[in-house]
Amino acid sequence: MSEKKKKNNSNAVRGAIIYHVCRIVGFLPRWFLYYVVAEMIYFMLYYVVKYRVKISRGNISKAFPEKDHRELRHIERGFYRHLSQVFVDTIDLVGISFKSLRKRIVIENENAHREQTAHQDWIAVISHYGSWEHFMVYALGDCGSIGPKSSKPAGESGVKHEANSEVLGVYKPLYNKAFKD
Repeated sequence: MSEKKKKNNSNAVRGAIIYHVCRIVGFLPRWFLYYVVAEMIYFMLYYVVKYRVKISRGNISKAFPEKDHRELRHIERGFYRHLSQVFVDTIDLVGISFKSLRKRIVIENENAHREQTAHQDWIAVISHYGSWEHFMVYALGDCGSIGPKSSKPAGESGVKHEANSEVLGVYKPLYNKAFKD
């Protein structure tokens, strides 16, 4: 077996292990994921690994030059707590059912928006703050996947939503050997 093939097999195995660990962890109760696991991730990222702390600290200082040292550290810790919750969201999304995910999303005036955008293209611009991945449920309706000409009721709204168009995301791809095919 060639060296390249061994490396690809190794990466595929690592990716499969990570995926299955995330699925298993995803079965833990939400309170445990968000109050225990997220806090453990926060502690590891901020205090042990110090993941990009110097960069974050510099950026926060530049963004808030009027803040004193104590206020800057408070913002910094808040950022790392949020980042740890995004990690937990990502782990949770691996095994979450569509029905459970739909219960977590509250969209104001959903019926009105679905009626106004029925059978036409629309653009959603959302920041990377919070769990923007959850918003894909709204974009896909209750179809659960992007498919041609599928139409199902949109959750409890009762308004039909067709998922017969593409959902596109603009992003900068990241490279991770564990997930490389």
